Amino acid sequence: FDMDGAKQADIPQRKAAKLSSWADDDESQSIVFSMHADRDLSAGEELLHTYDDFDNSSLLLSYGYVAPCTEAPLAPTARIKVEVLLEACAAVRDARHAAVFGPPWDLRIAWADREKAGRAVLATYEGVVAVSEEEPLPDALVTVPQLLLMPFEDFAELCLDASNGDHNVEAPSASTEGGCDSNAHCELQIASDAANRTEPTRAICRPPLLDASAVEDEPEFAALIVEALIRAIDVTRQRYPSVVAAPADCDTRRVRAAETLRAGELAALEATRRCVLKLLAGPSSLSESSGDDADCHSPSVPSRSEGNEKKRPRSTDTR
Repeated sequence: FDMDGAKQADIPQRKAAKLSSWADDDESQSIVFSMHADRDLSAGEELLHTYDDFDNSSLLLSYGYVAPCTEAPLAPTARIKVEVLLEACAAVRDARHAAVFGPPWDLRIAWADREKAGRAVLATYEGVVAVSEEEPLPDALVTVPQLLLMPFEDFAELCLDASNGDHNVEAPSASTEGGCDSNAHCELQIASDAANRTEPTRAICRPPLLDASAVEDEPEFAALIVEALIRAIDVTRQRYPSVVAAPADCDTRRVRAAETLRAGELAALEATRRCVLKLLAGPSSLSESSGDDADCHSPSVPSRSEGNEKKRPRSTDTR
């Protein structure tokens, strides 16, 4: 078929390798989409084409429809923006430092460097983290708040490890926004000379993805991460209207599609919330599913190389 839907040629009833491609037809100066059968076809049989492995939001945006939950190639996916995560972490930082007892460690140190690292981690994902009921707690989601809220010493060590001897990688600076007194963490120094360089640099720290194991046996750190993630989830939920409103003359199929999409994405955010709250009980609880709770473990790429010792935040009170 050409772009106008006119029939160009019959598809032979033969078995061929599955292949779909766009090609330029030099003779007719038109674009032709070719489809090859991957099995024998009977005369008059309906031909179906799978667009791609899309979730319903992508199907609605690209093709104008949503698939039933049992038929969609991917589970409904909600997207949390990196800016929302960064703002949530900043809110936790400010609230903890304004509290009477303060945070377990100074959260203000090297904040600009931490934000750069968080953006760098999610740059591969175009600045958003996708969550679904099948994968409610991906490593990318828990990495950003860990980078921003872990003790400065651990963040600096991660950056040094990530640089792998590359002297073009920017080292974090032990300073806080707005200055600090002589007793504050501004005086902290990293032992490595590479971290103490002051000359201009060309690259920023890009740590590896971290999983939830870093908060194991670290209740104070876990509480910071949970508070930031819950804030980010709540802000993301506010983007969704409580009721799908549409003009009276709007196609009812479009209204149903919007309602289906909204319900699926809100369910994904709720699954993420449940898994985030489980962090307070320790990462081992993430794999304990009961009832409608999904397995919170990420089935994706491991966050650390085998044999590497996982890094945990230091619990020493250095206020």
